[in-house]
Amino acid sequence: MNLLTLIIAAAGMSFGLLGPDHHHDGQSMDKAKETIKEHSSHDGMNHAKPMPTIDKALYAKADWPGHNMAKKLGAKNFQGKPLPADFGNETWISEKVDTQGKVIVIEFWATWCPPCRKASPMLSELQQKYEKNLAILAISGMNDPKAKVRAYIEKHEVAYSNLYDSEQTIASEMEVRSIPHSVILSTDGTIRWQGNPLMPEFKQALEQVLESDPLIQTKED
Repeated sequence: MNLLTLIIAAAGMSFGLLGPDHHHDGQSMDKAKETIKEHSSHDGMNHAKPMPTIDKALYAKADWPGHNMAKKLGAKNFQGKPLPADFGNETWISEKVDTQGKVIVIEFWATWCPPCRKASPMLSELQQKYEKNLAILAISGMNDPKAKVRAYIEKHEVAYSNLYDSEQTIASEMEVRSIPHSVILSTDGTIRWQGNPLMPEFKQALEQVLESDPLIQTKED
């Protein structure tokens, strides 16, 4: 970035609001790269280095998936909002991964839950397919001893990460009542979809978030 660009950015160059049907063109994405600010990362996560963020207007106008309108959502509805609790109380059972600049899926699960075990291979495949831009974090601890969880994941290797929280900090704040329960976060920390990962809408919603997220788009260009 040259000196002139830095001066323009410091002067507060901003984007005009776009209409609801307007699609961002290449010029808009170029401007997004020129208006990079300090990245607001997911609290408590492992980050290798500072990452850029994008003008908030691009997040507001992105083509996010529709909210899960199922009557039995399995938790309090936080779609369109940030997580009601921060990361940080979890213990990493698997190796820590860098989540910065990635779409995050939080998966609440337990070893004693058959549907959770059924969803696991599909989640592992998605993690492998979108490794560069996706971090799936499976959080256990619901009436599940840590030793039992460790033993289970040692026998069932997966591509995604496993964390443990006996207090279920985030799940409690979200009032998760049934598992498996997945939460899809865009790179600005907003919940774009939540619900049972075995629903067909889950995979569709995740892929749409990955395709629409402004930071992911900027990284790919």
